[in-house]
Amino acid sequence: MAIDYARRYYAICRERFIIKIPFTPAGLLATRKLSAEGIPVNHTLGFSARQNYLMARIARPQYVNVFLGRLNSFVADNDLGDGTYVGEKATLASQKAIKHLRRTHRIPTKQIGASFRSTQQLMNLAGIDVMTIPPKVADEFLALNLTLDEIADRTDADYTPLLNLGVDSESVRLNTLWNINDKLIDCIDALEKENLDRFTADILIGFFKGYHCSDVLVPWTKSEIAVSTEEGKIPRLENWHRYLSNKSIGLDSLMNLAGLNSFATDQKAMDNRIRDVLAKHIEITSVPK
Repeated sequence: MAIDYARRYYAICRERFIIKIPFTPAGLLATRKLSAEGIPVNHTLGFSARQNYLMARIARPQYVNVFLGRLNSFVADNDLGDGTYVGEKATLASQKAIKHLRRTHRIPTKQIGASFRSTQQLMNLAGIDVMTIPPKVADEFLALNLTLDEIADRTDADYTPLLNLGVDSESVRLNTLWNINDKLIDCIDALEKENLDRFTADILIGFFKGYHCSDVLVPWTKSEIAVSTEEGKIPRLENWHRYLSNKSIGLDSLMNLAGLNSFATDQKAMDNRIRDVLAKHIEITSVPK
């Protein structure tokens, strides 16, 4: 279904339209097919270097993302620290991985920094491929009247997140936001040799499980999806800490689930709004003169 809709939307205006598909097992396979057809895809809802490394190698989208503001909010909202530099570190790690793949694999993918919350973040991430900036943050940045000489390339920076004393970053799996381990690379190396046109989402999930990478593509249960939907964009750590500490999920995969459910909720609300408007319009136009 995603492929059919993508082809229809792209055909409306090939010069300007970029198709947006969320990162899921099914979305990964759909994006791979669309990219092969020359349809530009923004493979969205990425939160880590390893997720985007996977997307770039297997799906080859035009764009991948790190929703850095949400990562910082997760740390702040769950009293792990003030959130500073968490999303920034993840974004720069992903940018480095994507740059490396452009050189070594001739992959066209570009890195987007998304969910900016402040002008300081713009300065901290200067030099990444693309930024999607809220109007308020853009206005504040322009008001600084900076010259080009005052804006330095920060893509080689390595920020240290500010966490509260006693926080065990390993148990929260913050490292999944910026590390790409050899186990995942071996999994992707093997996956590239498969006939992915025959893969379904379930087969792909099973493949990752076979390489002990099921924390990347998680087979979420209905009850876990329901909990995430209730939480909204920012997960509550108390609901997920045991899953994170036993490494059955990554923090990046948890944030992806929250983002996907949030998108679905927002889309449902918009659909209902459109139905209400259309229904009122039909009522008005149906009144006899």
